[in-house]
Amino acid sequence: MILQRLVFERQLEKTEELYYKVKHGRARFAEGSCGHVDLSGSDVMDGGKGSSGMQAMDGVMFPAGIELDLRTYFNAFSAAKWKKHTKVSNVGVALEYRGNMKLAVVHFCGTDEKRLYTCDLKSEERTVHRTPDFPLPSEGMIGLVLTAKEGEAYVYGGAYETQDALTARDVRIGISICTYRREAFVERNMKSLKKSILDNEKSPAHGKVTICISDNAGTLDGKRMAHENVKIVKNKNLGGVGGFTRGMLEHMESDEELTHVLLMDDDVVIPPSAIERLYVYLTLLKPKYFEYMLGGALMRLDTPWIQYESGALWNDGDMIANHHNQDMRDLSYCLANEEESRQDYVGWWFACIPVSFIKVKKLPFPVFLHRDDIEYGLRAHGRFLFLNGICVWHEPFETKCPGVTEYYDVRNLAILNAVHEPEFSALDFKKMLFKQISSNIGKFRYQYVDLNLCGAVDFLRGFKWFYEQDAQEIHKKLAKYNYKMVAKEHFVGHGGLTVEDLNVEGEEKPPKMGKLRRLFIIGTTNGHFLPAKNGKPKVTIPYPNIYTLFRCREVIYVDGQGLAFLATRSIKEMICSYVKFFRVCRLIDKHYDKVCADYRKFYERLTGRGYWERYLELEANKEDGPKEDEEG
Repeated sequence: MILQRLVFERQLEKTEELYYKVKHGRARFAEGSCGHVDLSGSDVMDGGKGSSGMQAMDGVMFPAGIELDLRTYFNAFSAAKWKKHTKVSNVGVALEYRGNMKLAVVHFCGTDEKRLYTCDLKSEERTVHRTPDFPLPSEGMIGLVLTAKEGEAYVYGGAYETQDALTARDVRIGISICTYRREAFVERNMKSLKKSILDNEKSPAHGKVTICISDNAGTLDGKRMAHENVKIVKNKNLGGVGGFTRGMLEHMESDEELTHVLLMDDDVVIPPSAIERLYVYLTLLKPKYFEYMLGGALMRLDTPWIQYESGALWNDGDMIANHHNQDMRDLSYCLANEEESRQDYVGWWFACIPVSFIKVKKLPFPVFLHRDDIEYGLRAHGRFLFLNGICVWHEPFETKCPGVTEYYDVRNLAILNAVHEPEFSALDFKKMLFKQISSNIGKFRYQYVDLNLCGAVDFLRGFKWFYEQDAQEIHKKLAKYNYKMVAKEHFVGHGGLTVEDLNVEGEEKPPKMGKLRRLFIIGTTNGHFLPAKNGKPKVTIPYPNIYTLFRCREVIYVDGQGLAFLATRSIKEMICSYVKFFRVCRLIDKHYDKVCADYRKFYERLTGRGYWERYLELEANKEDGPKEDEEG
């Protein structure tokens, strides 16, 4: 029974070390190694019916004297998690190879390692070697180390497998993707998933996955992605939460008896092996973990070996990304991922939710965008699972200008805390709002301050106001507060800027400073009360370290797509921003407690199926099970 395939995918450049590492020389992907060899006796995870093998996605060639280390992010086996969360007790290895090499199966935990199995392999033909099973260790991971002895050695694939007599649970996954004008990303991911899973009979997840794409812009070409297991629905643009909820509803009302809905962003790069790994893991979970959400890590698209986040904490709105900015080429960080810690939510770039959870906890709250995944995750009360190799790549957040999300971040934070964190007081809200606007004032982004304050005021209008509003109209009205983005080349010559000046990559490290210096900068609101520095305008990313902007007169923010806007320091705007803030504080003192109480009282009115069908302007299907309405 196959548990986890060895994979050598070519999703992105410079990701080889996430799959294999080489000592004492070089290795390369083996050309033409996408063939398939049956692993005799290995059952595909289909509940025990029939037998087949695995597809070797790619392979690696390494010459004599070279050590090929598969103790990596994608190819090590999370022994402790498999032992704790699944019914598997023993594991072995099947290796598809050709050549003369030495194989070692290694258990590693921290700095300790133990060789579970070693042998010499030699074959002039492509063949499969199978090790005996070993008891699963209760901590650490298992990986393979191969050393070529003479000539060229090839590894084409393989798997961690078990001879345990297990009955796999029937799992069927409905993938829900919400998109808005990102055709290129969606088409690329659909092409990849069709080839690797939907049309690949050798995939363990073949026949177990369906896909629903909620097209919020109505611009997708359905013919280019036509498939019997792919459904595209034109959806009313009610933000990301509207698209994902539409996908949930479509999957739950389909003829397929789905067990899970997998929410995925449209602008990610998906390693197909992550879907397979997810599927197999779910089939063998112990009943205790049936109701757990399984989340995927977020990897950076610009530096694809860096894990941005694997789970996170809400922390009343001051979010903390777990396992943040870790280089997953480093084995110690793979082991760090194995440590289970408190989690409050998983991002909807990859969030697998049991259908039974949705039926009990109902549908998401209609916050349009931002914080929708956090609100829904808080309902799980920390019941999350993660597994190395289950991930997606995504453009880093700091390269995107926040724009109108500055409004939603404040409004939706207040709603979430009102519902889920009743101890979060009016004073706490004012402190959070002060911190948010001060950050934007220090970056001279005064229009974003207006968005922050609008978010606070709209929250204070209360639940009844929120319920009665047209979310699309609110979103349109926010546009007037946004900065107009232009191609960065527009600023060539502005203040003496050159093309090279406008090419920014990554966050600039702040200058070293002591506590007094830091307090001085804060006290002058990042230099507002001091003369501006001479020289060229500052060019930076959308989320810079604020101390690098000290005493700047002008700042040009450049996003990852090469679009930019100019922000200019203004003492008048700074003073006006704080005056407006104190006016909003008076509203908070007057209305906050009652507004929070109303959100807690009526919150569930907006999470039922009946409400969502009307909100999305869908035809209600009364025959498809009971429908929760807005009755409080």
